[in-house]
Amino acid sequence: MHTIISVKSVFTCKTPSAGWVNLAQIRQVIDDKNEGIIIVTWCDGDTQVFYGENASAIIAALEEAPSPSIPEESTDKSKFLMDKGDFVLNSMVSGLAVKFLASLTGQSPDFWIQQIWKQGTAQFETLTNEEIEQQISAYFANKAKESDASFMVVERHKEKL
Repeated sequence: MHTIISVKSVFTCKTPSAGWVNLAQIRQVIDDKNEGIIIVTWCDGDTQVFYGENASAIIAALEEAPSPSIPEESTDKSKFLMDKGDFVLNSMVSGLAVKFLASLTGQSPDFWIQQIWKQGTAQFETLTNEEIEQQISAYFANKAKESDASFMVVERHKEKL
């Protein structure tokens, strides 16, 4: 697995049949070396599967790429990219929980939004930076497990090789 630090730049790779790929826009690559398949997760959370020579060209370019050297002051450690689907799902689940609480208690959804926001903010403010990083690491670990499971889906695409 290759993890890329996304920066605003262009680092291109010419693939045999998939055209030009901007490697600077890649967040993660999962490489199935035995099958010649890679799954690319782009910085916006979308994924794309590359096969055969295209996959090999991207992996070769990534392996030849210089390690990123980003000055410490230019990285904003308070931000990270979240998968679009996870963000929307989290928002929808939160909305459903608020509606459920409102229907059970007779209080308005606005009341519950304010209560949850207030209590969540108070709980967040007690977290150390290390605890926050642990939460983020757990999110990425779960995404990696999901990506590993996605190779079962890739099996259906092998006939395209």
